Amino acid sequence: MSPPASSSGARSPRRDTLIAYLHLAVLSAFACAQPLFDLLGRTPEFFATRSSGAGDILLLGLALIMVPPALMLGIELIGGLIDRRARRGLHLAFVSALVALLAVQALKGLAEGGGFALVVLALVLGAAGALAYTRAAGVRSFLTVLAPAPAVFLVLFVLLSPVSRLTLGGQGEARADPVTARAPVVMIVFDELPLVSLLDARGRIDARRLPSFAALAGDATWFPNATTLSDQTTKAVPAILSGRRPRAGGSRSSVSGALPIAADYPNNLFTMLGDRYRHNVSEEVTTLCPEDLCEDARKGAPVARARSLASDLGLVYLQLVLPEGLTERLPSVSDTWGEFGGAGGGSRSRGGERGARAEVESATEGARAERFDEFLGRVGKSGGPSLDFKHSMLPHVPWEYLPSGRRYRTGASERLPGLVPPSGTQPFRDDFLVEQAYQRHLLQVGYADRLLGRLLARLRDRGVYDRAAIVVVADHGVSFRRGLDRRGPVERNAEDIASVPLLVKAPGQREGRADDAYARTHEVLPTLADVLDVRLPWRVDGRSAFSAAAGQRSSVETLRRSGKPIVLKAREFERRRAAAVARQAAMFGSGGSALYGIGPNPKLIGRPVTALRAGRGTGARAELRGRGSLRAYDPRSGFSPSHLVGQVRGSRPTGGRESRELAVAVNGRIAAVAESYRSRDGEDEYFSALVPESVLRTGRNAVELFEVTRGGGGELRLASLGRA
Repeated sequence: MSPPASSSGARSPRRDTLIAYLHLAVLSAFACAQPLFDLLGRTPEFFATRSSGAGDILLLGLALIMVPPALMLGIELIGGLIDRRARRGLHLAFVSALVALLAVQALKGLAEGGGFALVVLALVLGAAGALAYTRAAGVRSFLTVLAPAPAVFLVLFVLLSPVSRLTLGGQGEARADPVTARAPVVMIVFDELPLVSLLDARGRIDARRLPSFAALAGDATWFPNATTLSDQTTKAVPAILSGRRPRAGGSRSSVSGALPIAADYPNNLFTMLGDRYRHNVSEEVTTLCPEDLCEDARKGAPVARARSLASDLGLVYLQLVLPEGLTERLPSVSDTWGEFGGAGGGSRSRGGERGARAEVESATEGARAERFDEFLGRVGKSGGPSLDFKHSMLPHVPWEYLPSGRRYRTGASERLPGLVPPSGTQPFRDDFLVEQAYQRHLLQVGYADRLLGRLLARLRDRGVYDRAAIVVVADHGVSFRRGLDRRGPVERNAEDIASVPLLVKAPGQREGRADDAYARTHEVLPTLADVLDVRLPWRVDGRSAFSAAAGQRSSVETLRRSGKPIVLKAREFERRRAAAVARQAAMFGSGGSALYGIGPNPKLIGRPVTALRAGRGTGARAELRGRGSLRAYDPRSGFSPSHLVGQVRGSRPTGGRESRELAVAVNGRIAAVAESYRSRDGEDEYFSALVPESVLRTGRNAVELFEVTRGGGGELRLASLGRA
């Protein structure tokens, strides 16, 4: 590269450095900053859920356009101290890399998949771009003319995109008349929890598996026909807190286009109780409690918040840029901040974005339990009227908790293709993995029950339980069916996603009952106001669940991502829900231990390996990941090596089958059965099995994986695939 000459004909190092920076800034803006601005500009929920203010958003925008080129230029200058040619080489390498990033995004938009071949082609185009840059003065001049582009992108993002509602908007202010109620109010909103997951084969709350939910139901009114209108947390939770129906489309003045922030929902639970109540509020994906009533813990620790933000954006950028075949091994976007469920319900994978509007979740690994503990530590500390509100990101993905509270998920386990939960646009593809996803969800529901039990115990210890109004509800459900998404209501899974638990204990209530009224989650606030004998001074869209209107409804409604409603008659809804209960019972039986009995040949579980005949080996071998955790298991560590995962290499399954039946032995006994599954391209074979904590012993554990074969007369035999 020949540096541009100054107007006087002499080379100016400062001018050359400035032009080099501008060229890198332009290419970086087009390749890196603008794709993220485009996505985040249409999904302001990303910032709303983090309680990010105008300053945070502006700093992020400046960082995206200024920091990458500054870092590249800094590396160039350091290289120039060693050798002038090294600086030129580094500059061309950066130009080539940025052009390649632009090329891979363009090519990804023109062709599905592609994998490594697409990356190679992009690298070739990047090299060609660098060659044109160094040999054609017109190319360099064109980049110089585009120097204002980064600033234009930033202005459009901050001031003219939907994000401007956060950068230019203010705090909404609304206050009800001072309430006369003094009863403590406790509300827990669980995330992604369908009612069916709480039920036993008889359609009752499973007291053996979920004793805390059952105990609360024994003192409260349970609405088994309660439903939600939306599967999107950023709409469903504000509906619970405000009493307004979520809608799709419409103007900003309606709830339809509202963000989950106080400015767009000024009339809500928190402002209803006002400053007469002490607020202990832990929101996860909403910011509806005004700053003068609530201290938002998410605004603390700016360094940690910036680190988390950078990590999430890095992951999202890789998901946007990399070809689909290479993103399968990345952590799921839904693990961190979004599912990219499109408002139109479709997938726009050609553009790298799965829909224009993201539903934002803050399901940060390992921190959900800590945030619940922080909330729990503040419960019952005030002598006056108190509001304790917690939106818990459980049992929402990532599935990582056992009912005991120990975590089993590791980086090694979740890097296996197929184990990442499907997003709102990716259906389940494998029967066994559907069952295992359901299993992992139910195990995590058990942990949610454990947390609820700790809360109820805390309320009793503080003398609050009897006189408190307690509400436990979920924002929406989840579905486990092959060929369908985990989320996103359609006709075939509407009952899974719409049906949610709703338990309401009035102050002084000591006897439980079931109320068959078709209550809806946007009626939780008017129901609570009814229980507290508080008059709502603003309009809400629903009635109290105890009202005659709720008891007379004869249909259920939930919204597709497009906003078009799915309507089911009451009898049809109840029939389909009963079928879902029967399906769950057939898969898992009743009681916690039955959750580990999924997979082929469950009658093998519990049998000693020595009692079974050895089968002929097939030449395949298994590679178990994360073996180190099995060598020194410590139950006090908070981690359980219950999730056994790995890859099967060697011969393919016999009989033309794509998968093989497996059995996992722990310390000499069969602890789980499973079925192998293949990568999307069909080339690689993997396995995944969950074993009960009870089969693990402190210290060293011996694990062996077997292929289950059949001898004469159908006798089951075990062919070893390897030990750990």
